[in-house]
Amino acid sequence: MKSERGVTLAILILTILILVILTSIVATNSNDFLKASNVAKLNSDIKALEDRVAAYYVKNNTIPLYGSAMSRSEVNIPDLSSSDGDTYYVIDLNKLDNPTLNYGSGYKDTTSSDKYIINNDTHNIYYIRGIVYEGETYYTATN
Repeated sequence: MKSERGVTLAILILTILILVILTSIVATNSNDFLKASNVAKLNSDIKALEDRVAAYYVKNNTIPLYGSAMSRSEVNIPDLSSSDGDTYYVIDLNKLDNPTLNYGSGYKDTTSSDKYIINNDTHNIYYIRGIVYEGETYYTATN
């Protein structure tokens, strides 16, 4: 009888098991990367809005507001700066020539939380919906 050489069932199972383990590690790490990427997108959006709002303010001596004022309690964001006043407005992206942003497209929808708001006194910008990363919710740019 000749001895046949080939892949045994044990080697095949071991190879599949290693591939499954490696795939799960990659999937877990990519999920963390995507969440961190969302926070980076929020920071990018807010920095872009800060620049555009500042330019708009210099040109028009007002901030680009959409709708009526909201109080601190209506905004319902726990991270509001203590230096902010009590009046917040939705940022009107049309007045800023519709910048390309990752979030904030629902600013005209009164029921949507997908919008950026600005404090009337300090010009601090917040994203109402917030971005969750590692158990913490971010509403504004992080340093």
